[in-house]
Amino acid sequence: MKTCRLCKVPKPLSEFSPTTPYKGKPKFRCECRECNSKQAREDYHRNSTIRKAAAKNWKLRNPEKVREIRHRYEYNLTPEEYTKMLESQGFKCPICEKSLIKPFVDHDHKTGKVRGLLCVTCNAGLGKLGDSITGLEKALAYLKKNS
Repeated sequence: MKTCRLCKVPKPLSEFSPTTPYKGKPKFRCECRECNSKQAREDYHRNSTIRKAAAKNWKLRNPEKVREIRHRYEYNLTPEEYTKMLESQGFKCPICEKSLIKPFVDHDHKTGKVRGLLCVTCNAGLGKLGDSITGLEKALAYLKKNS
């Protein structure tokens, strides 16, 4: 039996988390698992604004690193593949042929396969039309009719 330092209730050792043994003797935390969890949740919520601010600050200082991590995670695209794709397109959007200042990765939402790098306008346009040939044909017909 051991008494929790927070709730002051005597409980069996199975209610306490073990810590690193000291000279071969098993040691246990001073607070029971229940109180430890409660305290951890409170600390998490109390420090959430600090954590969010630190993450935002890191993102502001490292935008290229954030982009690299996102490309690798979402599209399985290495920085080398990204650069190679950008060079093969001549640093231009393949749809509107404007210079790519901040390229966006265009991908098939069904398969996840990367199709290329587009400007923000063309990438958003494809997305809004549902990434479908039918949607593009309807938009084209609409423009022809009303021009």
